[in-house]
Amino acid sequence: MVEQQSYKRIRIQPLDNRVTDMKSLSQLVPWRVRRQISRYLQIPDPLKMRGIDLVKHTGKLREARSLLFQIRENSNSVLCRNIVGEIEQDKIDTAKALGNMKADPNPLPSTMFSTEAEALRGCATPAAGGKLLFALVRTLKPLNVIEIGAAHGYGALYIGSALRENGRGKLYTLEGMAVRIQMSQAAVARFGLENYVEVVGGDFADTFPRTIQAARPLNMIFSDGNKEPIMTRNQFHMALDVMEGNSHMFFDDINFSRDIALLWQDIVNHERVSSCVTFDRRWGLIKLFPPRKPFILSHK
Repeated sequence: MVEQQSYKRIRIQPLDNRVTDMKSLSQLVPWRVRRQISRYLQIPDPLKMRGIDLVKHTGKLREARSLLFQIRENSNSVLCRNIVGEIEQDKIDTAKALGNMKADPNPLPSTMFSTEAEALRGCATPAAGGKLLFALVRTLKPLNVIEIGAAHGYGALYIGSALRENGRGKLYTLEGMAVRIQMSQAAVARFGLENYVEVVGGDFADTFPRTIQAARPLNMIFSDGNKEPIMTRNQFHMALDVMEGNSHMFFDDINFSRDIALLWQDIVNHERVSSCVTFDRRWGLIKLFPPRKPFILSHK
């Protein structure tokens, strides 16, 4: 599988396609070898090889391996670095304009945000997560994407920028807070992504069922909204009804709480999930099987 000629030089052999059930990449490649591979790939945190685990796979391992290499190439491209730099600089400029350069150690509950400065104290897509988002969209090339939880709009900027580079695609980003809806719309306008990003305002319970129907064919969902397990579970099952095969769902904060971690295990073990890759134990990407068609016995 992997041949180590010396401690500093490693030659990667093609993976055996006959291996169809692997719980973790660490079972296949020793940690020291993965550390050398991560140095060879030059993948920055959290995209180190030792931070990537293939926790479920039912097809050819070569396809999963190829996907990770494509993500690496897109994340290390000059284009990606430029996009990340522009968006991160916009974060700094926005924080300076609002007089809120440092995050509040005791942020207000989301229901109490009334101004942009207060809303900016909440979570925003970090540079590492944005880089991963951009690389995923560039690699998977989805036609329609839904983001649950626009927040400040920076996740939408990463996805929208990738869609623009792909030359096609539409993102529907959902947000329930009025102040964050305004911030997201302003961020999309600053980057000229109006043709690729639509900010959908309103309660997730109302906007999500409506949007998954409007966004068909739905190829990708980025779940980064409410961390309530019941709501996330309901959204997952609603999405299964409209998402076809070879579609993907990407989750942030898969270990946010014990309940969320248990829910994540249930999602991974679902019969329609064909493969799952986790990044740095925070982000999780699943690929879906096509829905099963009912067997109808016809009588002539």
